[in-house]
Amino acid sequence: MGIGGTAAFYSSVVSDKNDTISSRDIQIHSLNYTITYQYSTISSLKNQVESLQDQAANLHVCNAENFTILVNNASCGGPVTGWGHLNLLYAGYISVLVLSNNGSPSVEVFYDDANGIYFHQKINLGSQGGTAIFPVSTLEWIDININDASADVTWTITYYH
Repeated sequence: MGIGGTAAFYSSVVSDKNDTISSRDIQIHSLNYTITYQYSTISSLKNQVESLQDQAANLHVCNAENFTILVNNASCGGPVTGWGHLNLLYAGYISVLVLSNNGSPSVEVFYDDANGIYFHQKINLGSQGGTAIFPVSTLEWIDININDASADVTWTITYYH
């Protein structure tokens, strides 16, 4: 192969290499764009997390550490129906523990929440009593009825908020 053939060969090789370099430059540009977009997404998500953390810090969260015993070991010797009317400041739940010496107690809860939602639920506890748990909203009032027609009962009401 002469100088002309060698030059043509190398010119072809150089052209192929230039095409490869150009193709790689396009890939690098595309990958740089993808990285920039991903950094932007990460930044946006970090801002959302910070915003949600700020919102969460301002919430009153219901957990087992925030509770108030509303009634502690109240008792009634004989049939009991009804109990009381309460105001609750936060959403959460109430737990009503009823112990019965020979009856079939039940707990019934009624309320209207601040959004106008009416709630009514009755839970039968069985022959010796037990615990009934009810969700509560921010309330102006709640009625809790403890019903047992034939026994002495003791009850404790705890409000978790």
